Amino acid sequence: MAKIYPLRRHGAKGEFLSRMPHMLRGDDPLTAKEKAARDAFFKKIGVTRVFSFPHAANCMTFLGIALAGFALYDYWRTASLMRQVVILGLAWITDILDGPIARNNNAVTALGTALDHGRDYAIFSWMIALAVLNARHIPPSLHMIYALYAVSVAALLAVFCRHLLAYAAFRKNAFGNESREKRVLAQFLRQRVRTTVTARCCMVLFVVGSSLFLVGIEAGLPALAVAGVTSTCLHLLALGAYLFESFLEPHQRLLFYQQLLRRGKKVKVRRRNKRKKRGEPDSSDSA
Repeated sequence: MAKIYPLRRHGAKGEFLSRMPHMLRGDDPLTAKEKAARDAFFKKIGVTRVFSFPHAANCMTFLGIALAGFALYDYWRTASLMRQVVILGLAWITDILDGPIARNNNAVTALGTALDHGRDYAIFSWMIALAVLNARHIPPSLHMIYALYAVSVAALLAVFCRHLLAYAAFRKNAFGNESREKRVLAQFLRQRVRTTVTARCCMVLFVVGSSLFLVGIEAGLPALAVAGVTSTCLHLLALGAYLFESFLEPHQRLLFYQQLLRRGKKVKVRRRNKRKKRGEPDSSDSA
């Protein structure tokens, strides 16, 4: 495991943490930047203003779950992989929208967090099932996709087990009768279950890869299917990073990414100094 240094604070409240509200809620720096950029974009184009009614974010998540359920019904009726890609693509778009809607309207709830992850797992599971159900149409040279899917399922099961262990440790500090169990679970979902930037990259690569693969199989285009396999391989790399950070405690994850960004800044400074020594113009100065 990488060595993690203590978090440096500047000032009484910590200047580094106060730069982004997401980091005050426990997000790592990369995730905080990604969420801040996405929230600002959808706020600027008016999406979060349109969906500002009560429980709008949860309704968007429910729409994604309903679309995933409709995909099963549509496949039973038509068995069209093209239609499946379109329906599941629409379901995945709700995953992009519900987070900014909830955060910009200050409506982040434990129920929304649980539904969000449930929808993601539903899309993930059904896309793998589609590849299995259409195995007879897949050339033997592309059967490696099943090995990639098997590794993905094993890694996500490990992440799920990690969440269960984390909840068991979190629950040790809770006392009272069964009526408090819901409050403990809600607090755990709000504080410890988060979608990081690596998890989002993992999901994007999986959805794109599986969509390309299914379209390539349906249309008889091997190039698209190969592109889908390639994207799925990249998905495994992102999944490995997600698995690594899942086994870190929240404060360890925050410190690790802060150290990573600090090292990146040092590399930029070294490159800038080398360009100055060689007399080359600095791109940042010209901008």
